[in-house]
Amino acid sequence: MLPLDSPRWSSFKTYLGSASELPEQIIRWQQSIGSPAEEDEWRELADFVVHQGTIVEAATVVVSHVVAHIHRIPVRGRLDYVIRLGMIHSALHGSRRPQVSVSAVIDGEFFRVNEGMDSE
Repeated sequence: MLPLDSPRWSSFKTYLGSASELPEQIIRWQQSIGSPAEEDEWRELADFVVHQGTIVEAATVVVSHVVAHIHRIPVRGRLDYVIRLGMIHSALHGSRRPQVSVSAVIDGEFFRVNEGMDSE
């Protein structure tokens, strides 16, 4: 996982603002988890890296930060996260469809790649 204070953040492409703003946005999202502001912070973070189904390279480093905190999201609230992360996974792995175990989401494990998938 790329540290939030790494100078490499500014080298990534984003759809909104500057990539150097991403660490701050990630922190705002992390701090908003469980609050009324969480949905807005999540959508703003996602909009930096996903636009009309197109994924930018910054998504690859943002995903690890989201996954690291997904356990803090109540199970019922994880669907939007799973959908966005699934879109990112699909874009990064071409035409292969991501295989998300629904039981992993319900059990609080969030994302378990089925054994038939390659880990890249």
